Amino acid sequence: MNRKGFTLVEMMAVIAIIGILTLMVTPAIITIRNNILRNTLTSKLNVINSAAKDYAQKHIMDVPSPVSSEFKGDNKSTTDCLTIYVRTLINNGYMLGDTDDRRGVNNPITNKTLNNELICIRYSSNDALTREIITYIVGEDSLYENK
Repeated sequence: MNRKGFTLVEMMAVIAIIGILTLMVTPAIITIRNNILRNTLTSKLNVINSAAKDYAQKHIMDVPSPVSSEFKGDNKSTTDCLTIYVRTLINNGYMLGDTDDRRGVNNPITNKTLNNELICIRYSSNDALTREIITYIVGEDSLYENK
């Protein structure tokens, strides 16, 4: 008997194998994609912080010393800070935006703009010999949330 093609059972077996392989690979692809988006956001935040430090160097007289003797990294408030927005850094030429018109920075995770994020600039301590300029985005932890 000269038969051409595949039987229904053979076709169903191939489809089942492809389905199982897809189920095994999909979570890995999703994890890789999420890691890439998170790394991209971290890179953008580093660029923003670097631009804010450049801004602070030009406006060094406006940078306040902290009220307490030492900055605590978990105290992300705007008390005794020189505060600026990300859009200020872009508008004044300290950094380029990543949108088509180069006037905005987008969060790759949420796809919302970072232009309205508030940056706090202050000294790390009151000691003039050892202090450094530190910058942070107020509420940075919320940037990772997909709301």
